[in-house]
Amino acid sequence: MLGIEKAYGNAAIQALLHANRNLMEATVEDALRITPRYGKADTLGLDAISEISIATLVKEYDQHSILITEEQSEWPRLTSLPSNPRKFRTFFISDPTDRSAEFAKFLSGVSDKNQRVLDAMKDPEALARWEKDASSPAAITGPFSAITCIRRGVPVLTVLVNYLTQEMFVACSAGIFKVLINYEEKPPEVLTIDDVCSSGERVNFGVPINQYQGLKRFVTFLGAEGKTGYIENIRDSHLMGEIELQKSVLYGKPGGPSRVLYLSTILPPDQKIGFILANGEKIGEWIHWLPFIRFARSTQDANKPILNIFEIWHPRPHTKEGVLMSTSPNYSVFRQVANGSMVVDVSMFQRFSNPSKIRCTLLVCLNSNDWAQQVVQRYGYRKIQLS
Repeated sequence: MLGIEKAYGNAAIQALLHANRNLMEATVEDALRITPRYGKADTLGLDAISEISIATLVKEYDQHSILITEEQSEWPRLTSLPSNPRKFRTFFISDPTDRSAEFAKFLSGVSDKNQRVLDAMKDPEALARWEKDASSPAAITGPFSAITCIRRGVPVLTVLVNYLTQEMFVACSAGIFKVLINYEEKPPEVLTIDDVCSSGERVNFGVPINQYQGLKRFVTFLGAEGKTGYIENIRDSHLMGEIELQKSVLYGKPGGPSRVLYLSTILPPDQKIGFILANGEKIGEWIHWLPFIRFARSTQDANKPILNIFEIWHPRPHTKEGVLMSTSPNYSVFRQVANGSMVVDVSMFQRFSNPSKIRCTLLVCLNSNDWAQQVVQRYGYRKIQLS
């Protein structure tokens, strides 16, 4: 890794570990309390505590840094942007508490609201209760905090922290790693990117799928109470017919940032899936996948990428809050540069008062998934070739 990327990686790790500590030390009651003066009208303490912690650490690292979140996003109102996205400065995108609705429901079931969130997480029955109500395995489906660093238009690293299992995942140019965290024994500021790369467990991708039908099994967000448009968006993607769609969806309310882990060996072999889909979802749900896609490698060939990503768009796309759920190349947040690779086009961010509203429909699969790759080619969906 480049020295500057290590520095950003250390800042990202410390930001998420401090958010983890502050949330775990809060009482269950405080985590469930609405914070009307911060964020949206229904923002809970479990959202605000994490976001404030992350923003504070990022600003301590660089007071001029740009941090994009859904609750309190910042984007500079610039009179002009460089024509080459690679010349734009480094910035961060974070989802401080993903699956917050499921997390709040889980904490609401805790009888003693005065105990620490950490103690609720350590309850012997916590894991089973979570998996019963919010799907399994908890290592993938748990409540996560996420941050991604974008440098010169390229997502260079992602850090994920699972609040329930107390595991941290890091995707960077050195590889993809998992470590157990214990802030009660090791302060957050002690753990560095070098520690993760030297002592972390490597996370592998690419479990073979023997049955052709298994290539069509997938995970995506199909909507929840009060959230419409997602079923319509996936139908118009023409990936498969209605009956096949109902049979192929493994889970319809997954988390965002951690969804990429469904393609890893963390998912039990009997639940193997062929692809994941960002179904017209906001950027904070899927931007964290990109470093995993860039740096995941075949266990047989360390030089061979194992994940592919395709951008799906419709001639007549759906919208949410006036924002396109699927974007053609003309409106895409991905821009091709001189060498044929693609970068995140920051000029698109300038169009939004809060860039966390940007949406996209993306399909991610193993490069061995022949079914998915022929389907996207048939409809002219383009492959996103990351730098």
